[in-house]
Amino acid sequence: MERSPDSSLYDLITKELERAHSVSSSSESVLRVPKELREGNEQDYTPKTISIGPLHAGKSNLRLKEEIKIRYLHCFNSHMKPGKTLEDLILVIRQLEQRIRNWYVEPISLASDDFVKMMLTDGCFIAELMWRYKNIDRVDTGDPIYNMRKPRLAMLYNLQRDLLLLENQIPFFVLEHLYEFRKNNECHSLVHLTLSFFRNIMPMEGELHSPTFETSPKHLLDLVMHALFPHPTRIAGIEPMMPQALYQDIISAAELELYGVKFKRGKSTSLADIQFHNGVLEIPPIVVQESTVSLFRNLLALEQCSDEYTGLFTSYAIFMDCLINGEKDVELLLRNGIMQTWVNDVQELVTLFNRLSVDVVANLEDFHFRRLFHDVNLYCSRPWNQQRAYLVRNYYDVRWDLLNSVFLFILTFTQTLFSVLSYYPRNN
Repeated sequence: MERSPDSSLYDLITKELERAHSVSSSSESVLRVPKELREGNEQDYTPKTISIGPLHAGKSNLRLKEEIKIRYLHCFNSHMKPGKTLEDLILVIRQLEQRIRNWYVEPISLASDDFVKMMLTDGCFIAELMWRYKNIDRVDTGDPIYNMRKPRLAMLYNLQRDLLLLENQIPFFVLEHLYEFRKNNECHSLVHLTLSFFRNIMPMEGELHSPTFETSPKHLLDLVMHALFPHPTRIAGIEPMMPQALYQDIISAAELELYGVKFKRGKSTSLADIQFHNGVLEIPPIVVQESTVSLFRNLLALEQCSDEYTGLFTSYAIFMDCLINGEKDVELLLRNGIMQTWVNDVQELVTLFNRLSVDVVANLEDFHFRRLFHDVNLYCSRPWNQQRAYLVRNYYDVRWDLLNSVFLFILTFTQTLFSVLSYYPRNN
């Protein structure tokens, strides 16, 4: 039977529709950073050291790192459980290939063998990298990353940063399947291994607690998101929503202090567990370092791209943007132990939080601090607190005016006295 001229076009469109359905039906896709977030911030979404997965593969400035991946694949293969071989690894990835391809929002043009090789190499590299970090005493002295059993800090730091880029992810289930082959894997779960590996670049104090998942994390960035910002129902400080009509931004930290608001360093392990009671704003401490900008931007992009998240991180970004308007606000948070930083330039910190939520689409219904904002604004609107702010503001003006007047009086009196004394000749 002869095919019509439109048959090939029909097949092409049908194939695209099937792919669109498979991607849209999966809530676990690896996504691209939206254009409006990327513009002007390209460096925060682009790998510097290593590419993972297909979206940044083959970039010339990253190719030299492929030999390290192959070396780690060889090491992973040498430390597999008895009876397991490289052929078993290839077979597992081959069986998962279509499921992995469907995770990416755009078609991957790589041939089957090249795609399987990429997933196998990248997955084994990540698993081996994190296992060695946790078991550094067992690492060979000639390791290119953990040289002489000590991390090459600059390389490790850049690797940690790159592995938490939204476009530099592979599905977590790939890592789980591969990690099952690793000898001595019963000592640490993959989730525990991952959180331990990223601990030193996290913007918080203390240990990261393993979040609860109904199935498993989508990828490494998703795991970190849930560890830093667990579901609101698990955070005591997140209160019921207020009607939209009652929403109003809060003023900055330094301004709030004028109204009598006190700032207290919180003890929660979640950055978003912010509470306000009896004029005291309790905020968990945040540790800001160079990687924080990239991490926060990618967490924000992840939340903006997916309906699976509750908007908790976006709410946190908006809260910090309201709280910090200038250097005085940062200095107040530093003074109260709420913020710690490795960044010497205070203005950089102001810029970080002010630019973070620019171009962000925020749904007021998903804003988790609506009641907190209402309570803070209600506290500041009380007559005594308004009078206090007025007195504090004007006290400094009055004080300096008074001091200036006294100084001018003393200066004028002294000049007059010397003029009078110089008029009369001194007696011998």
